[in-house]
Amino acid sequence: MAEVSRLYNKLPTLGDADDTFVDRDNVFKILAVLLAEYGNTFGLCLVHSHCKLIEGEIMLQKGNMSQPEKLENAGVYYPNRWLSGGVPYEFTTKQSPTPPWALLGQFCHVVKPLELD
Repeated sequence: MAEVSRLYNKLPTLGDADDTFVDRDNVFKILAVLLAEYGNTFGLCLVHSHCKLIEGEIMLQKGNMSQPEKLENAGVYYPNRWLSGGVPYEFTTKQSPTPPWALLGQFCHVVKPLELD
């Protein structure tokens, strides 16, 4: 799981992610149709880091709060946030559905040209 902390630490800050996402109205129109095809089971989030993780930590959501958690203390956890390629970068203690590969492929088709992945 050390790769998760390294991946997470490469994510942009909230400010940088916000600055990059400039064509929101157009992207939301396209993605709203796509997400509706999957029963609006899945949503969108602005991918960003909250802090730096040390090796052996993951970002773990418990209730309404996400914070770094050492793997040995995390207990049972499940992917909760994914990058456009399907790689999880945040986790939760409650089981949640995983996006189907078809949805991820269609999502990538929309966001890759905009460099939003």
